[in-house]
Amino acid sequence: MNIKEKQKIMVDAFTNVTGVYASFCESCNIWQVHCPECNQNWCGGHCGCSPAFLDIKQAQLDKILLTLEGEK
Repeated sequence: MNIKEKQKIMVDAFTNVTGVYASFCESCNIWQVHCPECNQNWCGGHCGCSPAFLDIKQAQLDKILLTLEGEK
């Protein structure tokens, strides 16, 4: 299983636990959260619904994914 497949498993678990959808942005080369209210993605700029919430959830997702970096 490659790193992106492992990340996908972690991202899916994050979505199941938090209810916040996340997807991979090819141009930014990162996993990003989406606003649960309007579905705007984090790297596309703040939607105005709840920017602090998105920042917090993005930081949580980034921290989770960093745990996989040590497994390389």
